[in-house]
Amino acid sequence: NPKIVGKVDMSMFTHHSDKLFEYLDKVEGLDETRLAQIEWALLPALKHGHKPKILYNELAKNPEFFAEIITWIYRKRGAKKEKLTKEQEARARLGYELLDSWNVIPGKTNGVVDEEKLWEWVEKARELLEKSGRLVVGDQHIGKILTHSPTDDDGAWPIVAVRNVLERVESDDVEQGFRLAVYNGRGVSSRAVGEGGGQERALAAKYEEYAKKVKFRWPHTAYTLLEIAATWRREAERHDNDALEDEIA
Repeated sequence: NPKIVGKVDMSMFTHHSDKLFEYLDKVEGLDETRLAQIEWALLPALKHGHKPKILYNELAKNPEFFAEIITWIYRKRGAKKEKLTKEQEARARLGYELLDSWNVIPGKTNGVVDEEKLWEWVEKARELLEKSGRLVVGDQHIGKILTHSPTDDDGAWPIVAVRNVLERVESDDVEQGFRLAVYNGRGVSSRAVGEGGGQERALAAKYEEYAKKVKFRWPHTAYTLLEIAATWRREAERHDNDALEDEIA
């Protein structure tokens, strides 16, 4: 069966790709440009194994690279849909997979996010996105990467550097991307029959607590966090209703 053979081949290819990068990670002095090219070529096989660290880091330090990938994936706002070549389709697909899995915040070094470097990256990226007619969708991706913020020492989230960027940028699209990334980042949940929305209420309470910690100095951030909490409250109510229907049935 060709389909089965294809799946086996891809599985083995992924396995050997991971082994290759495990080896390369231990070798000192390798050319990062060459490694980035290898990561890009093997990106489809890396989704469930090795993460393309070089490409992630390049995105985080190079807003031009980020803005260019956005142009590969999305049409200019208001532009008519044009038929893409196979090469353009492949490039767009790889670009989307790369951005979708990217988890390195710009300005982050050794676990610490430099606020000015982060802001410079955001400012330059948005300037390029606006020129290319892709600011709305680009802002949403910027919001998404900001959700990879660590938690602050006082238990607040996101960290101060990210809060300050959210306040300075004042972009509804960045905030929307942030909210959607948090919601989608939960993944698939499981629950017992008749359990209701307890899990979602716990999540809502967590984000409400975050909002309470930041509301006086970072109102835009607090509003975004409360919107996330409100989404979980609605989800909780929906699951409560489902559980009640199960009991009645």
